[in-house]
Amino acid sequence: MLTDKAHLLKLLGLRPTGDLGPYTIYTSKRRATVAFPRSPPMKPPSPKQTLQRHRWKASAAAWANLPQPIRDDWEHAAKRAHITITGHNLFMWFTLAGDRATIQTIEHQSSIHLITPKATEP
Repeated sequence: MLTDKAHLLKLLGLRPTGDLGPYTIYTSKRRATVAFPRSPPMKPPSPKQTLQRHRWKASAAAWANLPQPIRDDWEHAAKRAHITITGHNLFMWFTLAGDRATIQTIEHQSSIHLITPKATEP
C-alpha cells in the first residue's frame, strides 16, 4: 500500500478515486484514502463494454470535428442555461442519450440554437 502518497494527496485537499497514473485509489469505509499499484484487467472487455467504448470514442470524435464556432455555442448555451456542466459534456451527453427535448429546453433558455434536423444527431 502506498499510504504516504495517499496521505500526501489528502493533505493537498484531493480525494481522488479510480485510476490515477500508475495507481488505483479509493476511500475505505473508515474514510482512509487507499492507493495501490494499478494492475491489468483479468479478462478482456465484454462485448457491451466494447460497444460503450466505441460510442464514447465516436461522440468524442464528433466533438473534435465540430467547427470552433459551434463548439463555442455549446459552451455558451451551457453557461447561459446555468447548468453545472461544460458545453463539451452537454454535447457528449446529447450524442449518447439523444434527448432532443432537453436540448430544445436549453436552446430556449439560452437563446442559442444547438441542434438542427439531422445535425449532431446521435
